Amino acid sequence: SKKGKKYYFIYLPKSKKAYLYQANKGKSEEQILKIFNEAHPGHDNLKCQLGWYKGMPVWEVTYNKKNGNYGYVLYNFKNGKELAYADNL
Repeated sequence: SKKGKKYYFIYLPKSKKAYLYQANKGKSEEQILKIFNEAHPGHDNLKCQLGWYKGMPVWEVTYNKKNGNYGYVLYNFKNGKELAYADNL
């Protein structure tokens, strides 16, 4: 913004709705990856992106396992709480 604040913008094409979240009102990508690595160490090819789940902004973390399978974790944008975890997909 003009005042130096950072924001995240989420657009939902199906509903044609958009949401704007002030970055300092939630966890950053770096904070989420740190939380992930502490709870689930030893994964390769981590990717983190902002998404939408059950009416709220979330961080989506995907990763590759050493056995070639994939994993997926959702974290609440605002507090960093783990919402869903799927491993060995």
